[in-house]
Amino acid sequence: MQITDISISYELTQSLSGYCNVKPGIRLSAHLDEGENSEAVKLALLDEARVFVQDEIDQALIADDQPPRYYAGPRFMVMLNSESRRVVILPDQNELMHTLPGPGNWVHSFNVRPGRGMRLDQAHDVAVRMAASHIFPVVDCHDGDLSRLADGAPAPSPEPDPLGFHTGAVLDDPNYPFDDEDDEEE
Repeated sequence: MQITDISISYELTQSLSGYCNVKPGIRLSAHLDEGENSEAVKLALLDEARVFVQDEIDQALIADDQPPRYYAGPRFMVMLNSESRRVVILPDQNELMHTLPGPGNWVHSFNVRPGRGMRLDQAHDVAVRMAASHIFPVVDCHDGDLSRLADGAPAPSPEPDPLGFHTGAVLDDPNYPFDDEDDEEE
């Protein structure tokens, strides 16, 4: 028997938050030239399909604010310390979590098991959002150098905005943003 065409299908299902799923899949085909190894072509197609589907799942997880599942590169975590008023990006190494200096407790940005951290770009986005919501600075220690945190002193509080706008805070003024009645009198 002579095999002249090979076709494979590959799909995976991944749960996301909110009881949602993503199920990416792909179908690849190849025409074999005379004397070409069908087993090698089949494995190459399967590998290409697997990489594509796993990348689609990782992109869906990242969009859902979850760490990627199949990403093989370096991973990072984001930690917050309310007492020292800092958000820090660290390599995802369990031993570093236990050596963070400063007063108070460091907590994860979200529940991520060690070894299942984020890509650096995702960790940066999460850190910026956390810092904005708490009005804390981001300290980037993604290279593992914790000397940037060594003093343990709280980061300076941000200066209040002269116009009264407070990023990430709820304003107490019931007339915010403006009281339209004052404008009508002029």
